[in-house]
Amino acid sequence: MSVVDIFTTTGSNTWYKAAGRGDGLSCMAVEVILLGGGGGGGSGGTRGASAICTGGAGGGGAAWNTLIYPCSILAATETVTVGAGGDGGGSQTTDTTDGTAGSNGVDSTFGNWLRAQKGGGGGAGRNTNAAATGGSAGVGATNGLGIAGANSAAAGTAGTAGTAPTLSRGGGGGGSGGGWDASNVAVAGGAGSSSSVSLSTFTMFVAAAAGSISADADSQASGPDQPYYFSGGAGGAGGATQGSGVGLVVGTRGGCGSPGAQGGGGGGGAAGKNGFFSGAGGKGGNGMAAVISL
Repeated sequence: MSVVDIFTTTGSNTWYKAAGRGDGLSCMAVEVILLGGGGGGGSGGTRGASAICTGGAGGGGAAWNTLIYPCSILAATETVTVGAGGDGGGSQTTDTTDGTAGSNGVDSTFGNWLRAQKGGGGGAGRNTNAAATGGSAGVGATNGLGIAGANSAAAGTAGTAGTAPTLSRGGGGGGSGGGWDASNVAVAGGAGSSSSVSLSTFTMFVAAAAGSISADADSQASGPDQPYYFSGGAGGAGGATQGSGVGLVVGTRGGCGSPGAQGGGGGGGAAGKNGFFSGAGGKGGNGMAAVISL
């Protein structure tokens, strides 16, 4: 009978080989499935009216990896590390200042046997007409590559959507945040990219919707978790350049990027106007691990 151990708590965990579990079971082989932590999105830059500043870039999606090992070569216990998603860059509250880059995610590992690489943090939005660079994708097996985060637009226009999915189980990249150009017109954030898996004739995946220009610029869609649990999730959406509330004028602040789903990159935060603040980047999705004793 197969035994499935699933690990979702970030940091160090312990896997026990079947013979040491006390349940009388033994195993011939073990299949290990890992997904790294996604990168956080960068926050937007700030600048004065009628001047260009750019949104933060999306975080990169983490890699997915799997291998099968004979039980005989594994120790009685193995350390399973579940990689945490990277934090998004904090909101910029200082006038005419670049945003903050998102943090890298953390690799997921099974002992010294297998690794699933993290996604990179998205670059900081700028206080000039320069694009922020999307977080790097986790590198691994061809069918487990992550998807890179989206660059922001150097012209200070709407956020860019994450890269179109491939047939890979890696995490999706985050969309970038919207910017400001000389027209001072609020713009949308970019949609997060989905991850993609082809199972028989069924191919999915839904991405996080683009950050919309709304009364509350922080109400952006998060990357949806995948119903196929052992696959990477979608990236988060970038924030839109609009906000309202006490002390705020519509069209002056930046919306926050949304978090990525499991292994997905966080969305980039939108740029903000001087006297207010930019949007923070979204957090990358945490990784996971599964160990199946056969």
